[in-house]
Amino acid sequence: MAFHLGRIESADTRRADASGTKRGKKVASAGARRAKVARLVVLRRGTALHRLFETLPGLASDVRRDVALQWCLLNVPDLDGAELTATVLAVLDDPAFAAVFAPGALTEAPVAAVVGEAVIAGSIDRLLVSEAEVLAVDFKTGSRVPAGLDMVPP
Repeated sequence: MAFHLGRIESADTRRADASGTKRGKKVASAGARRAKVARLVVLRRGTALHRLFETLPGLASDVRRDVALQWCLLNVPDLDGAELTATVLAVLDDPAFAAVFAPGALTEAPVAAVVGEAVIAGSIDRLLVSEAEVLAVDFKTGSRVPAGLDMVPP
């Protein structure tokens, strides 16, 4: 799915009165609009990275770069496809992550658990089960990594 981020500014926004309202509604400031656009770009970048991490491991390594660049050109032409491709390939080619992207790892694996009285269900981006361990990897490509464990929301 591809879409283009256009300008958020509208004629109603430009005609707001000096108090910053239009027909009783608060009009977003230019700074707020820029922040919204920036957040949308971050989310689009994260979604694109996620899709590439999901798709490329199943392809032969000699075609991954070309496939990724073509996918970016068709689906996210407004983003830096070369940067996205380089980011994903750097992870896929890193021996430290070889097991995570090995053919035996499950992709988008459904999981469910009961924690206290809450049922938690979802999917894990990559799930690797061996005789010695279970490794669950969930990409957070559109989020900031907390500085410490105490900064992780409950």
